[in-house]
Order: sequence, then structure tokens, then C-alpha cells
Amino acid sequence: MWDPESNSWKESPNETWFDNFINPKILATYDEDGTHEDPITKVMVQHKKGDKKLNSNGTYYYEDLGNRSIYGKEVLSGFDTLTTDGSTWNKLDFLDSDDIEKSFGGSLMRAATQILPAFIPGVGEWYIGARVGLGMAQILPAVGKTFESLTGIDTKNSLFNRIEAWDKALTFS
Repeated sequence: MWDPESNSWKESPNETWFDNFINPKILATYDEDGTHEDPITKVMVQHKKGDKKLNSNGTYYYEDLGNRSIYGKEVLSGFDTLTTDGSTWNKLDFLDSDDIEKSFGGSLMRAATQILPAFIPGVGEWYIGARVGLGMAQILPAVGKTFESLTGIDTKNSLFNRIEAWDKALTFS
């Protein structure tokens, strides 16, 4: 995982899973058109804004969002980092959905945990209200950032940008 603020490599997202909910991680992409040295061939190549970056091993990596805009970025869900991909625990982790080989039982358990609370007497009303509130929390940052851009405020460093990033980090992928 790359930290653009300190310009250095950090642990993998699985080793800092708690931090992933507080400091959102994004799939590393270029922020503008340009050229870069290909890490494998060592030849200068052109890239477009949004193209994925490769590390020296030729694989994609994550980086801290920092004070950049969330738009056009793939945010890593903190729930996908609770267990290490490929481990036995990962096969049982129904909150993690970034694996192509997810078990039927894990998929069923995840669906059940999202639906069943709505049918529990005394809890269902609060659960549905909370889900509606979370939906509203997804709209609030967009409205706030629109207002900021209309008034000339830099939306990259705004509280609304951070709220939107936190929301995406706390959402199942």
C-alpha cells in the first residue's frame, strides 16, 4: 500500500484493517494524463487519467486517499480486509465479497444478515430507519460538494469529501 503523503510504502491493507475504515484506501490510478516508466519493462509509456498503476512486481496496489477527490476512484471496503484473501477464515468471512470464489454458504449468510434484522419485532423498525438514514448519508456529501463547487470552495479538502470516502469504506463491496 502506497502512502502519497509520506511518499513511501506501508503495510498491506489486510495488516491495517481497522485503519481502512478511518483512512479510506483507493485502487491506485493516475490523476491526470501523462507518461511514466513501466515498472516491468523500464520503458516510458503513456497513461490516461484513471488508468491503474502497477508496482515493481507488476501488480495493482492500493494507496491512501489523502486529500484527493473521491470521484472516479475505486474505494476499498474495510470489510474486505478483515481476513486475508485465500485463507481459510476468508472462505468463512461473509462480510468479505472481493473474492471470485465466494462460498454459497457465505453468500447466503451475508444476504441473511442484511435482510433478517428487518423482521425482528422491536428491532425491524429501527433497522429499516437506520438503513434509510445511511441512504441519506450517501446523498448528503454529493449535495454538500455541489454547493461547495457552486460557491468556489475546494471540494477535495472538504469535510463532505471525507464523509463520502468514509461511507464508501464502511459499505460492503
